[in-house]
Amino acid sequence: MASIFDKIRLRPSQLRTVAERRYDDADYLRGSRSNKHANGAMYLGGFVLECLLKARLLEDHPWLKAPPAKMSGKSPGERQLISLCYHKHDLTGILERLSSKTLDRLENLGHLDTIKKLCGEWTIYARYSPRMADIGEASNFLNRIREVKKCLG
Repeated sequence: MASIFDKIRLRPSQLRTVAERRYDDADYLRGSRSNKHANGAMYLGGFVLECLLKARLLEDHPWLKAPPAKMSGKSPGERQLISLCYHKHDLTGILERLSSKTLDRLENLGHLDTIKKLCGEWTIYARYSPRMADIGEASNFLNRIREVKKCLG
């Protein structure tokens, strides 16, 4: 029986579906208007961005969709892409490896700077933070995620 904990490779469309679901989760937490849920909302918001960037990375580098057995013998740069896509949570690193066509499109839509700022702010380490954000901070963060979600989705 399949579990939500099964490790599977997702297609870009599946990553976008996951991103949409996690955004809904984050928005629900924001809707609680409770500071005790602000960290969770922000963490999920960053995860939404990660999913969308990884979907775009897979589209920009279609060979990344290949089964792991076909990944051996790759160059250091290709191995870095594999790591960014499947093992790391480095949003800035992922953004830097998107195609120039994608980056130009994001720039032309006026969202590249916002995405860069979000990538620089969010880290996976938010899940360990003892600091408590407030719900206003979380709402602002999620509003910016919603703004860029449209152009990455």
